[in-house]
Amino acid sequence: MKKFAAVFSVIFLALLGCFGFSTTASATSDSIDSFKAVYNIREDGVIEVNETLVWRFGSGSGRHGINRDFIVREAWDEQHDAVFKYENMQVTSPDASAEVSTEKFDTGEREEQLRYRIGSSDKLVLTPTATYNFSYELRGALRTADGDEQLYWDILTSSVPTIENLEVRVKAPQGVQKVQCFVGSVHSHTPCHISKIEDGEAIFNQSPNLSQDIFTVAAGFKQGAVKNAEPILVENKQLQEQRKLKRFAAASGVGAVAMSIASAFVARRYLRRRRDDRFQGAAPGNIPTDFQNAPIIKDDGKALIPVFFTPPNLPVAYAGVLEDGVFNSRETTATLVSLAVRGHLQIKAEVADGGMSIRKAYSPDPVLPYEQRMLDSLFANNSGDEVQLDDYGQLESEHSRLREEVTNGLLNEGLFKKLGGRKRFGINGSTLLLFSFISIGFSGISLLDLVSNKMTLFLAVVFTPAILAMIWVMHKTKRGTRTAVGTAFTDQVVGFRKYLATAEADQLRFEEGQDIFSQYLPWAIVFGEADRWTKVCRKLIEMGRIPNNTPYWYYGPNFYDMMYYSSWSRMASNVQKAASPEPVQSGSSGFGGGSGFSGGFSGGGGGGSSMSSW
Repeated sequence: MKKFAAVFSVIFLALLGCFGFSTTASATSDSIDSFKAVYNIREDGVIEVNETLVWRFGSGSGRHGINRDFIVREAWDEQHDAVFKYENMQVTSPDASAEVSTEKFDTGEREEQLRYRIGSSDKLVLTPTATYNFSYELRGALRTADGDEQLYWDILTSSVPTIENLEVRVKAPQGVQKVQCFVGSVHSHTPCHISKIEDGEAIFNQSPNLSQDIFTVAAGFKQGAVKNAEPILVENKQLQEQRKLKRFAAASGVGAVAMSIASAFVARRYLRRRRDDRFQGAAPGNIPTDFQNAPIIKDDGKALIPVFFTPPNLPVAYAGVLEDGVFNSRETTATLVSLAVRGHLQIKAEVADGGMSIRKAYSPDPVLPYEQRMLDSLFANNSGDEVQLDDYGQLESEHSRLREEVTNGLLNEGLFKKLGGRKRFGINGSTLLLFSFISIGFSGISLLDLVSNKMTLFLAVVFTPAILAMIWVMHKTKRGTRTAVGTAFTDQVVGFRKYLATAEADQLRFEEGQDIFSQYLPWAIVFGEADRWTKVCRKLIEMGRIPNNTPYWYYGPNFYDMMYYSSWSRMASNVQKAASPEPVQSGSSGFGGGSGFSGGFSGGGGGGSSMSSW
C-alpha cells in the first residue's frame, strides 16, 4: 500500500506539472505609444467601452499580434465573487490582422480571466507599430459603496508594457460628480498625473504609465442617475465547487458500499476517541470540588445547558476558543475591549466607517502576562501614546502572538486535550489506510479534465465515501477535544451566550450603578452579538435604567451615536483588517466592495486587464 501510494503521488504531481498554464509574455522591447479609452455609462448600468491603442513591436519583431486578458471573476467577500461580463467585442486594426480567438482560464482559486487573442498564427506584424481599436459592452463594473454610486475600476493591471500616453475618460448620465485616480503597485495611494472633471466628463491621464504599475480610476455620479449601480455577485467559487462535489458524491454513493463501510468503521472508531470528557453526575457547568479524582465519562452531546446570568471566570479570549475551537479577530477585538474596560486602554471609534484608534491608559487592575505583552507591543514603535488601526498588517504580529499564547494557555491549563489546528490524527494502521484511499480519491477528482472520463468517474465513485468521511471527521474534530474541566467551562460560556443572545432590556439582572454595558461588551463581541447588545443597552438608556454617560474607556465622538448606530461589529471588522497581512495580488484586486473615495488605492477597484504580444 505504501509503495502504491508513493508511486501514485509521483505520477499525480508529474501530471499536474505537465498541465500547468503558461502565458505569453511581451517581448522586452515592447511598449505602447498610446492607450485611450472612453467608458460611457448608460442609465441601465451597462458601460459602452471604446479603446484605441498603438502597440510598438519594433522592427522585425516576429510577432503575430497581441493578447488582451480581462478579469471576469474575482473575490468580493467571503461568501461572494464578483462577475464582469464582456459582450459584443469588436476589434479592428488598419495595420495588422484583427482575427479574434478567445480562451478562458483560472488565475487563482477564485479568479478567472478571459483572453482575447488578436492576430493570426499565419501572419506576422510587419510594421514597427500597429493600431488596435476595441469596442465592447461591460456589465457588473459599477458599485455603491459608502453611499457613493461609482465606477471604481482597475483599468490596467501590472502585466502591461510601459505606456507613453495613457488617457481614460468616463461619462455618466447627469455627469460625473467626483473623481479619484491611483497609480503604482498594489495598495499605492499615489495619484495619477491628471484627474479632473470637464463638462461632466471625468478625465484621467498618466504619461508615462510604467510597466508593472497598476492604473485605477474612480468616477462617482449622481445617486439614482443609473438604475443598476450594483455588481453582479455570485456564490464564492470555492463554495460552489464544494457543493458540486457534495452533489456528485451523493449521486455516486451506490457504487461504493465497501468503501462506505470501511470509512464509517475508521471514522467512528476515531471520533469515539475524540469526544469531549464530562464529569459524571455533575450538572452542566459545575466542577466538582475534588475534580482531579471525580469520575469522568465521554460527552454524548445530550446535556441540557441552562442559561447563565454572569460570564464565566475566564479570559474572554479563552471563552471564545473554548466554544468553537477557533481563534480569529473576534478574540483579538474582545481582548482589546476587555483591556479598555479594565482601564488599560482607551478606545475611539468612528461612526461613519467603523474605524478605531487606541491610546494608553493606566490602571491598577491586574493583567495576564499575554495581555501585558500585547500592550507593550502595541505602543513599542510609536512616538506617541495613540495608535490608529486602519490598515492591513498593523496588528498582524500581535494577533498571531495572542493566538499562540491563548491556545497554549488552554492546553497548559488543562481545558483542552487537543486543539483544532494542531496535529489531529494519530498515525496508526487504520488511519494510514484511510489516508491512502482518500489521497488516491482526491487525486482522481483533481484530474477531472486531465484523464479519461471513465477513469475519473470510477475513482470518484469508489472514493467519494472516503472523502466525505474525511470531511465529516474534520468538521467534527475541528475544535479539538476538551477535558472535563474544559467542558464544564464551555457549558458556562454557552449558557452566558444564550443570555446575551436572548435577554431583552426588561429581563436583564444587574445592580444599580453597575456598568453592565461595558462589563459585558467584550463578551458580546466574542459571541458575535455586539450590535444586539448595543441595541439592548440603548433601550436601557431610554428606560432610564442606566445613565447616558460616556464610559471612562472611550474618548471618541458622542458615545450615544455609537450606541445608536451599532458600530461595534464594524469596529471588529477593522481589527480583522489590521490583524490580516496585506493581500498578495497578481495584477488584480479582489478587494471586494470598497469605495474609490474613502481609502481607495491602486489595485483596489474591480476587474482589470493585462496586455502582451505573441
